[in-house]
Amino acid sequence: MGEVVGRGACGKVFKGLNFQTGQLVAIKQIKISNFKEEKKSQLQQEINLLKKLEHPNIVKYIGTISQFSGQLLDSLYTDHYLNIILEFVENGSLDSLIKRFGKFPETLVAIYV
Repeated sequence: MGEVVGRGACGKVFKGLNFQTGQLVAIKQIKISNFKEEKKSQLQQEINLLKKLEHPNIVKYIGTISQFSGQLLDSLYTDHYLNIILEFVENGSLDSLIKRFGKFPETLVAIYV
């Protein structure tokens, strides 16, 4: 895991590097130590949805990685964190771009839509 590239209400997003393939990834690390089972179930549903989504404009779900075995698993619950491995998108979210550059012109909005 490399530097933090984003933060959310439940955790952080790190830039990561797969040492076997050289692929850059995003590692969404969510602190779950205080989550109730219902919240963990909602996270698992989110992962299941990410697995099914396939579109060029949607960040690709890659998997989760076990810190113990290094194998891709359906989900990883350590004692404190859930780590979700996603495709790395260089410019981040649209929200972060708007915060950096201000309102988008209509022509650019049309491209994103």
